[in-house]
Amino acid sequence: MPEKHPARLPRTLAAGLTLAASVALLLGTASTAAAAEGAAYDSITITAAPLTVAVGDSLTVTASAAGLVDAYAYDLDLAYDPALLTFVADSDVTPAGGFATATDEGGRVSVVATRLGTSPGLTGDQVLVTLTFTAIAPGTADITMSEGRVVDSAGTASAIDAAGLAASVEITADEDTGSASAGTTGNGTGSGTGSVGGDPVNAGGGTGPLATTGADAAPWLIAGGIAAVAIVSGAALMLARRRTR
Repeated sequence: MPEKHPARLPRTLAAGLTLAASVALLLGTASTAAAAEGAAYDSITITAAPLTVAVGDSLTVTASAAGLVDAYAYDLDLAYDPALLTFVADSDVTPAGGFATATDEGGRVSVVATRLGTSPGLTGDQVLVTLTFTAIAPGTADITMSEGRVVDSAGTASAIDAAGLAASVEITADEDTGSASAGTTGNGTGSGTGSVGGDPVNAGGGTGPLATTGADAAPWLIAGGIAAVAIVSGAALMLARRRTR
């Protein structure tokens, strides 16, 4: 099952990141050049739950992929209205067997994720990330994917077609739920991450391709020699992303 990853890179990664920099540059160049080649996925979807919340309530936004082929790293930018929503720091959940970071830039959350050295690339239908937000004002909150890419284990990148990838949530004023504590205040109980309930990553302990390497082992794998592959892939993705902006 997916597990919450560490919020920050351990200090022990600093040396590995420095060591991988030159390789990452080469890999980043190859990824950019190959971005127009065959797609590494069939489709991407953005869902939100629940679809109606009150001010002060939490909601989740999930980015899922269907038909992934050897997805070793990915990079997603999700835009939201900071006047209506705030991102809950360290709430991002990604598949087990990898490492990821989510950076909130005030109106945009940038997610960068990579597999660990011994973990297989993601295949089939997968939940890429689930983020939690808090509603802070009434209105219609749209969460959209502005850009993204998927990188395979060979460093080949496929840009995500982000057009139309969005989810909307209706936020009501908090007084609408103040009168009936037993009824209306529980509007979040039937939602959670219902949109990802059938996904093989979230289904159970041993159903997904990631079950063989849990995130609990991440710090030890990173500290060892295996970490080089993961660090190179993650650094390459971030470098390539910076070049395209």
